[in-house]
Amino acid sequence: KSPGISLYREEVAAARAAGSVVTSGTNLWFETRPTRFVLAVTGTNGKSTTASLIHHLWRGVAPAAALAGNVGAPLLDLAPTGAPVVVELSSYQIADLAYGPDLMLLTNLFPEHRDWHRSHARYFADKLRLVDLAPVAVLNAADPLTAKRLAGCGHARWFGTADGWRVAEGAVWRGG
Repeated sequence: KSPGISLYREEVAAARAAGSVVTSGTNLWFETRPTRFVLAVTGTNGKSTTASLIHHLWRGVAPAAALAGNVGAPLLDLAPTGAPVVVELSSYQIADLAYGPDLMLLTNLFPEHRDWHRSHARYFADKLRLVDLAPVAVLNAADPLTAKRLAGCGHARWFGTADGWRVAEGAVWRGG
């Protein structure tokens, strides 16, 4: 299924009810990916910029690092290597994702894409599936919706806190 086709369309539900397996290129790649480190970036805003910045930094220590997903190369076009991969994923790609990355980062949450998800509640649930699929979730404490919905997440690493990493006064800070 193309990510542009809503998982919640009647045709998709009918195909599944008739016994068809509905999957995506994203699921196929995660299911068959060679051993390599995968960091997935999602969020309502800033995911392309964040994924591109992480990729740029990683290339300083791992020149073969790849950038894929909604920005960079299509996942299914990546050659099998041991290099790390930064994957930018939309809620459309996460909604039925069966496999997760090694690490995920959530930039923020705002109500969006009601037409595809059929409700903002479902949009948030679909977007947050990635948190459950990854063993480590890097989350934005400065985003009210993220902080509220994931306050008890045991595998979270928070940024945007007064004592942790944050952006202030035109610089990146940690602690004081």
